[in-house]
Amino acid sequence: MNVKYATHSLEDRLAPLFDMYGGVPPREFMHRHPYFAELLREADTQGGYESVTSSFEFDEVSINVPSVIQLLKAGQISLDNAKGIPKILMDCAGSGKTLTALLALPLFEEHYAKGKKVVATYVSPGNLVPTMMQELRRFMPGYKGIPITQQSREKDIMEATKEDINFVFLGYELSYRNSHLYDDHVDGKKLGEILIGLSDGARDYVEHLAEEGLFSAKDGYKALDRHNMIDLGGWIYKQYQKRCMTNVIDALIDNVLTQDVFSYLIIGEGHNLVHMDSLTRTALEKLKQRADALLIETATAVRNNVHQMGTMMTLVDFVDSPHSWKRIIKNNPRRAKAALDLYAVTPVVSRIQQVDPLVPEEKDLDVTYTERPELQAIYLSLVNSRLFEGRERIELARYLVADPTKFTDTHFWKDTSFHTRVRTFIEQNQTNFDILQKQEDGQYVNEHGRLHALRSLITQSKEEGSKVLAVTERDIAKDLAQRVATDQLVVRYIDSSVNICTKQDGYSDRQIAIMEASVNPDVHAVVATSGTIREGIDGRAFIRQVRYDEISVPFKEVQVRGRGPRRGQRQQVTVTHLHSPDLGINTAVRNFVNTKMKDANAVYDAKPTPEELARYVRDAGLAASEQLAHIVHLNSRGTLSMMFNSLVGAGSKRFAQVMQRGNNAVLLSSNFNYDWNNTHSANCARLSAGIVRKLEETYGKFKHIVSGASGPGSLGRILQRPTTMIELLATQLEFAEDAMRRQGIEGSEMYLGSIHNLQELIALDDLRPGMDVFDKEMIASAARTHSIPDGSVDYFELANAFYFLSPEERVMFLREVHRVQPEGGFLSIQIPRSKIERSSEKAFLEDFAKVGYEVNLELSGEYGANSAHNIDEGVDVSPGSFDPYVIVACQVADVTESRVSASFSLNPGYVIRNGTPTKKDFTHAKEESKRPRIIYDGFFRRIPPIGFTVQEGPFDLQDHYDKNFRENEEVTRRIRELMEHKGWYQ
Repeated sequence: MNVKYATHSLEDRLAPLFDMYGGVPPREFMHRHPYFAELLREADTQGGYESVTSSFEFDEVSINVPSVIQLLKAGQISLDNAKGIPKILMDCAGSGKTLTALLALPLFEEHYAKGKKVVATYVSPGNLVPTMMQELRRFMPGYKGIPITQQSREKDIMEATKEDINFVFLGYELSYRNSHLYDDHVDGKKLGEILIGLSDGARDYVEHLAEEGLFSAKDGYKALDRHNMIDLGGWIYKQYQKRCMTNVIDALIDNVLTQDVFSYLIIGEGHNLVHMDSLTRTALEKLKQRADALLIETATAVRNNVHQMGTMMTLVDFVDSPHSWKRIIKNNPRRAKAALDLYAVTPVVSRIQQVDPLVPEEKDLDVTYTERPELQAIYLSLVNSRLFEGRERIELARYLVADPTKFTDTHFWKDTSFHTRVRTFIEQNQTNFDILQKQEDGQYVNEHGRLHALRSLITQSKEEGSKVLAVTERDIAKDLAQRVATDQLVVRYIDSSVNICTKQDGYSDRQIAIMEASVNPDVHAVVATSGTIREGIDGRAFIRQVRYDEISVPFKEVQVRGRGPRRGQRQQVTVTHLHSPDLGINTAVRNFVNTKMKDANAVYDAKPTPEELARYVRDAGLAASEQLAHIVHLNSRGTLSMMFNSLVGAGSKRFAQVMQRGNNAVLLSSNFNYDWNNTHSANCARLSAGIVRKLEETYGKFKHIVSGASGPGSLGRILQRPTTMIELLATQLEFAEDAMRRQGIEGSEMYLGSIHNLQELIALDDLRPGMDVFDKEMIASAARTHSIPDGSVDYFELANAFYFLSPEERVMFLREVHRVQPEGGFLSIQIPRSKIERSSEKAFLEDFAKVGYEVNLELSGEYGANSAHNIDEGVDVSPGSFDPYVIVACQVADVTESRVSASFSLNPGYVIRNGTPTKKDFTHAKEESKRPRIIYDGFFRRIPPIGFTVQEGPFDLQDHYDKNFRENEEVTRRIRELMEHKGWYQ
């Protein structure tokens, strides 16, 4: 390993290693990692390792260890156990639970063991063993412990029988394994029973040999040759040996925890034991029965929900089964807390600052990045896909955002329904996947935005002199580390392939890996899976944590967070969340986890509100949570329905305010433009175009058409001619600009503005980020504003927007349109039939005369379609559900102030809301999402206006849908070109 001592001296490199180890490591330890071995070699060249380290001075943070509170808790543990009460130590991560547990042993020796030798058996996840060994070595030097390791478990068990051994450390994964110690009590009868039991296995083994072609056929039957007979005999002997061996727990009880020993059992991270029938849980039950004292230690006693505590409560014999626990607590968290209080070691430390006030509070930071358009398009396709539902959609969305390069037939190769559907989805989006997965010389060419954002954060942290710990729930740590690394950035990875088993020196390969990354100044970041960075990992060196994808399990989030702000930490830990406005999945998962943790804290630490209590008891998972409901249940159509329905009648200013909140504008525009040609908006635009052509047959071609609330240039795209567009959302205008350019339509004018004020408009080319047409100061500071000239508009169209205006704005809008039109100019307003009550229809139409318009009763009324085609299923369907209401009116007179008394009430009983969706909105949106996409054709007026004398009977507009006109690549192209234009990515 090439170590640059010019940048950091040998002493500078050794200091953090010695501090993390808790002293000077022996030579044997220094050979565990190439970096440590290189430091050892360099020390030997400078006078010898022992000489260099003998005068070494530690510069440690000064904290009182053990603290008074730890000593008091150790006393509580020993005293209550002496009374027959097992204890649960529930302090937060990093607060020193391990040392508190260890400190009880001397008290047992002095007061309660009655002269017996005290042996503490500490059983925990294997990755915790090095931490426990380190705590013992640092703070209890008079005591000696030994880890039971996988490689030499029989030797370790025998070593544990020595008189000077007080602590035995054992990982969960070894608790039920064979000890390699033979049972001396196997007699002939027992041997016979074992051989009978092996008969089925031997038969299976013979069949295996046959499948491998290792039989030789002879005389019509298959016989084993001599070589294979020896193999079979060896297999039987090995199985016999396994049956004769005792497991590790039995060996410890028989050889170490004998009756002349006081047995103190510590079960670390007890929240992990959630399955009564697991091998670990079964093995621990034996050890518990032998124990004279019991302590369960956990930083997340609540884990995910109140029910998962049941198995842990069986360990302290509060109940005999998790089922009994459920019956007792009756879904009441207060009962669960009361039960915990019986066994809790108090006071419970819920914040690290309670034991070390100088540890800074960690802070959360959002970093926004822009994702590649191809990934945005695939994400929208996934949201709208009918191939997946519920949790499948959530997991695929998370997987897609984390690493789209894994969406290949190679990764989804199984002959299962799910994998088959994923392969179909990949095929449907193959063009965009090909772009994202393109490689040259083994490197991906088109890097997705999240990866680029992570590299930028690591680069920034390197410049600031800090290290980054990036965490992912996906199994992509190795690939991610390799792809984010550069010649200037050194990035390590830790995943499940890095061995967790403890070696003879008490450290696992995983512990060594995190230690090297922590102390090596040449390492800038570690990418790790969330399951590997949990209990026992000291991550104080990484003062910037990054959630590459959000951790979806609350107790895991608590564990990962606890790696940084630990006792002795003096730098503030920042937890950075990567956020793309175009992809809502990770933000939704984060909100889900935060809500779960907040509810749990409220239930167990304070007085919860009824809503918090109800949410906690309901314990909704990801797929059933409120935070992810829009991803599980809503496609683009449903999302738009929920957003729009909550804004009916609220007014254009309120509409703009809601759209400026968070990523609402991007969310609306992206969903609105997904496969636009096959949307309700496109159907309505084709109807509007038909009305334009119908009028032009009589009055000649209109020279100046204005489309209010134009969306992505809907009317102009269908007419295929230039129009003036006015829209509140710049994102919609940008989609319109792209569509017009692709169709070769020149001369359109596009303005940001509100339709009720056509005198203060901002051209698309003059827009600055965050411009608000309702901010007078911002408008005044604009380079220039535009006004639609008086009497200049032949035809003004407003589709599916009038009902969003407030009653006052409706009158203001019509006055403005009247101003910009000459006498004889036409106005067309399209409204969903459901938005105008039939009882209000006549009064609504009569109001137009009050603002100088005469309603064209021949063209106005409820419209329908002659045919409909379900494009999702490829079949023709009934067109009956298409029923927009259209008002066509002609400007006939000037309007004076005294005549403007119109109300334009669409639905007198409607309660105006302020952009906050209700449960009713969501329910309606779910239904909308289930409806197929339908293209309507052959529009006609079905029902004339109610309450007027008008010629009966329908007539056709004869406007037909061109099925060859396709815009499936629109979203991808528009976003890509827009970002390239603004220099958002190269």
